[in-house]
Amino acid sequence: MKITRKQLRRLIKESMLTPTFWLNKADRENFIPKVLADPDVHPKIKDLLQTGEESSMKSGLELLRTLNPDYEEEIATYFESHQDTFEYHQEFENQRDNYFFMQIESLVEPYKNRTDVEVENLSSDTSAGTYTKPGSKMKHYSKRRLHGAEILTKDRATLEEIASELDNIGNYVGVRGYGTPLVDQINSYYVTAFDSSLKYKNEMHKKGKYSLRVYPAQSDTRIKY
Repeated sequence: MKITRKQLRRLIKESMLTPTFWLNKADRENFIPKVLADPDVHPKIKDLLQTGEESSMKSGLELLRTLNPDYEEEIATYFESHQDTFEYHQEFENQRDNYFFMQIESLVEPYKNRTDVEVENLSSDTSAGTYTKPGSKMKHYSKRRLHGAEILTKDRATLEEIASELDNIGNYVGVRGYGTPLVDQINSYYVTAFDSSLKYKNEMHKKGKYSLRVYPAQSDTRIKY
């Protein structure tokens, strides 16, 4: 199944709600102290909420929502909503930051039935800093996500098929940028002081596989602070 970058981003947006872990952090931490200070809450409930034991905490919250229904919404949000957990926050970040890699993996998956094809994630954050004033050592950093993926296989013919499919979709570029078909960029690498070192070239050669590096035609404009 072919899926475009735009379609994948829409699916992620539709299937995943924005995390609330950091948004609700202060209110979540202040919830128990607020309940303990509430004169309308039964002392038994307060005792259960202060034991530090998970089972007692659950019992206390159940009693609280029964006897003090005004707390129902907060209990559901801070203690039962997956959207409000740090685990969900990490899941969301991973989906957002690696969507391009996952898209390439989904496109390459059908080819794995015929030969050894693997996809490596080249996506990473990059930092750019500027001095706030001349002579100052303080910098302001902003991060921008750079997306990329490397497709590796011992079968050049298979890699050429994959490159042709990506060219037909039209949302991808290789290391040479626009104007050069991906099929002509197999085993092409950035020519920079780092990438062109002998050690780097030898490491690529030792993989014993043909390589195709692909990047989104439009870079991620999201800025992370």
